[in-house]
Amino acid sequence: MAKIDDDERFEISYPAFLVGYFVILIFIVTLSLALDRFMGVDWHRAVFVSCGLLFVAAALGWPRHLYLIVRNTGWFASIRSPLAMRWLLALLGIALTLAGLLAPARQLR
Repeated sequence: MAKIDDDERFEISYPAFLVGYFVILIFIVTLSLALDRFMGVDWHRAVFVSCGLLFVAAALGWPRHLYLIVRNTGWFASIRSPLAMRWLLALLGIALTLAGLLAPARQLR
């Protein structure tokens, strides 16, 4: 796991946050639709697994900008403890990935 700093939520500029956030959204949607079209994977399932893996990667702090983007998004920004944030991201990521892999497709919609 990458080093945890108390002030890490302030290490990314607003333009970098916006660009990273939109790149993540475009990547997940494009990947999910491509998997649906070319491999027959339900796109709902692909979104769950992609987001889950993204959260796990962010929790591990690799790449660092991914963690900072997720860290500064929505209600995640109100969590003060970096360690608690990483644990929450890891647990959410594992839950999303398992839901995407194991839940029936109709329950993911």
